[in-house]
Amino acid sequence: MVKIPDRSEIEFEKFSFTYEGSNAPALSDVSLKIGKGEFLVLTGESGCGKTTITRCINGLLPDFFEGMIKGHCSVRGMNIPFGRSGILPLHGFAAASKH
Repeated sequence: MVKIPDRSEIEFEKFSFTYEGSNAPALSDVSLKIGKGEFLVLTGESGCGKTTITRCINGLLPDFFEGMIKGHCSVRGMNIPFGRSGILPLHGFAAASKH
């Protein structure tokens, strides 16, 4: 019997992203796997990469926020970068603000 991979998970493997015009990566060598039904909370200081991770998951890198990707990221079995015509819509993303 052939096992079909679960396409609803999110995976980062040695993933780095540097925004265009920046000398330092916003994310550096991130490895993370989020399985179906799991819940993840991203916390940390300003500038630690929380927003960059969510931009990647939502398919906004590198087309809407230009820069250089190294490593691997996949969402529901689709590899990043998706390209301009392949943005993956996801539900349940919420950004918090103090304002």
